[in-house]
Amino acid sequence: FFDSTNLLSIIKTSSAGTIIALGVTLQGLLGCYLIKRYIPIEQIFKHPKNIIIFFILSILSCTIGSTIGSTTLALFGLGEWERYLNIWITWIVGDSAGILVAAPFILTWFKYPPFKLTSNRLYEVILLITLFFIVTRTIALLPYNLAYLFIPFLIWGAFRFGLH
Repeated sequence: FFDSTNLLSIIKTSSAGTIIALGVTLQGLLGCYLIKRYIPIEQIFKHPKNIIIFFILSILSCTIGSTIGSTTLALFGLGEWERYLNIWITWIVGDSAGILVAAPFILTWFKYPPFKLTSNRLYEVILLITLFFIVTRTIALLPYNLAYLFIPFLIWGAFRFGLH
């Protein structure tokens, strides 16, 4: 795709990169606007309704970056039109996954105090971590894909131990 000895190649890839960066910036600004508009920031992850709204708005905002990015790649000849849908889906899944994993962590880490660790909770944390480790090791050793089997343990931890 990129030939540093060819001026046209440098201009083409730099222009595509700039347009993609603008699209991703627009995506972030739109996502921030939508979340601030529809979810009270002090209650962003306190109610299941707000979590669902956050999930939907995050994915909705990711359509901007993936559409601009995929279209730019195809228009500049850096991606094939025949693979446009695959590129777009890969892009939106990657961006959505990044937002859905990183944003809750960032938004809650400094906002809420850590939970109190009593002796009963300590036993529960140890049990949770042990079961999580056993399930993830088992998943890794099995010949078939059960990659999502660990999710109930993440949900258990999230609901039992709160936002921290």
